[in-house]
Amino acid sequence: MGFIVDYFRSIFSSSNPEISDQILNNIKTSITSTMNEALSKPFIHEEITLAFRNIDPRKTLGIDGFPSGFYRQHWDTIGQDVYQPLLRSFIRGSFHLWY
Repeated sequence: MGFIVDYFRSIFSSSNPEISDQILNNIKTSITSTMNEALSKPFIHEEITLAFRNIDPRKTLGIDGFPSGFYRQHWDTIGQDVYQPLLRSFIRGSFHLWY
């Protein structure tokens, strides 16, 4: 199985990862300072609650197998238990189902 990982690592790796300032200066900026400031703010409970309440109730969220309608209907009971792992995953930059 290691040969598969090695293959994909080789095709998605660069032999010269340094990018010169000349190249970077020619890339058009698409995120303004105001947008970056808004995107860099910490997540708050209300944003996550709103996101869960706006998901189509027929969609499946992922590996837990629960449809989003379950979360919408029971958010008052389970919201805090869902919120804490999500917040940790945003801070860490990765999601682990069990902590």
